[in-house]
Amino acid sequence: MRTLEKAYPKLLRYISLGKSYGGRDIAAMVGNNPDTGPDTSKPAMYIDGNIHGNEVQAAEVVAYTAWYLCHQYGRLDKVTELLDHCVFYLIPTINPDGRDRWLRQ
Repeated sequence: MRTLEKAYPKLLRYISLGKSYGGRDIAAMVGNNPDTGPDTSKPAMYIDGNIHGNEVQAAEVVAYTAWYLCHQYGRLDKVTELLDHCVFYLIPTINPDGRDRWLRQ
């Protein structure tokens, strides 16, 4: 997520929603074109993944969505319109403790 933020600093902002029970960040990305207004003034789309520890693919889909929106911005009119007029709150892993436990099995 930090790599995506560095690649698309205008359109993506990394935030932490807080800490999990195990002390891990619950990381999120805010996808928005700030030149057309702050994220708090636009209609929003919320996408999360990896609610259960073994749903690791869902986290990858959310991360891919962040990349796709930014990569296609300025290339596809519909994507450009979305990021200009809406905000995306993208949370790949709601359950970082469960994901970590699943991956370490």
